[in-house]
Amino acid sequence: MAIGDRIRALVKQRGMKFIHLAEQVGISPSHLSDIVNNKTGPSVKVLEKIADTLNTTTDYLIKGTLDDDVIIKNLPEELQATAKRFRDDPEFQVMMHKLGSLRTEEISKIISAIKTFEEIFGSREKDE
Repeated sequence: MAIGDRIRALVKQRGMKFIHLAEQVGISPSHLSDIVNNKTGPSVKVLEKIADTLNTTTDYLIKGTLDDDVIIKNLPEELQATAKRFRDDPEFQVMMHKLGSLRTEEISKIISAIKTFEEIFGSREKDE
């Protein structure tokens, strides 16, 4: 996947419009279109602005990889503490990377499920 493909996917995931991204980054819509369609690459400065606007890293846009800190930062606040607690678990790391690609409403459903588990297992820990 190329830089433009990752930008396109993030814009869609975040429910943005390309015109708004272009405005926030300070480039013309046609220049953004060329980047998104992989006709041209962005300058480093533009790439940094795109990453900031999309709440990701230049590393992700270039290589497609995210570090755990970025993933956790982009999760809803109520899920961040749980993610930090289990960040070293390999299975949880896979799940966190998958969470990074979900829409807000999908993450909200997961948060509800986690809260239910915390209530169940939290009460069991208190009983022991």
